[in-house]
Amino acid sequence: MKKDIEKGWPGYVTGVKKKNIRYSIIGAVAFVGFYLIGYAAAGTSANYLTIVAMLAILPTAQFMTRAFAYGRYHSVDNSFANEVEKMTDRVTVLSEIILIRKKNTCFFENVLITQDHVLVVSDKKKPKVGKSKAARDTLGEKTLDALLRQHGISVSVKAFDDEQQLYAYFKSDIKPTLQTKDEEKQLAIAELILRNAM
Repeated sequence: MKKDIEKGWPGYVTGVKKKNIRYSIIGAVAFVGFYLIGYAAAGTSANYLTIVAMLAILPTAQFMTRAFAYGRYHSVDNSFANEVEKMTDRVTVLSEIILIRKKNTCFFENVLITQDHVLVVSDKKKPKVGKSKAARDTLGEKTLDALLRQHGISVSVKAFDDEQQLYAYFKSDIKPTLQTKDEEKQLAIAELILRNAM
C-alpha cells in the first residue's frame, strides 16, 4: 500500500483529499450495504444491521467533511524546494501549509525558514470577496508572526505573491547574509508550524 505523504511536503493536500474521498465512498457503500442486507433479511428497518449501518455513517460523514475542508486548496510541485536546496543547505522548506488561527485561515504554498526569517508564498487563487491580495498577504504575515511570537520565537515574516518573487528576494537579500545554520531554531519553527497546520 502506498504510504501517505507527510504534512509539509508537496502533494500532501491532494493525498489527504484522495484518502478522505476514498474512505467516504467506502463508508457510504458499507452504510447502504448493511442497511439493505438488514432490511432484506428482517423485512423491516428495525434490526441490528440498521444500527451497524447508522454507526458506519458517522466516520463516513467525518471523512466527507475533511474532503470538503481540503477541497479549495491545491498541491504544488516540488521544483521550488529543489531549487532552493540546490542553492543552499541553510534553509528549511515546507509546502502546502494550511494554518487556522482564530477566524483566519491562511494557505501557504511554500514556507522558507532560515534562522532569522520565515518567507511564505500565499495562495495564488482569487481572494475572498472583500479581501485584496495585499490584505490577504498581510493577514498571512500577521497570523504566522502571532503564532511564532506566542511561542517565544522572534523572526521576520514576509509574504510573497509567487515563488519567483520569494526566490529573487531570498537570492538577493537573504542568501548573502546566511553564514551559519541554526538547525535547532529552524527545526523548532518548522515543528511549530506543522503542529498548528491543518
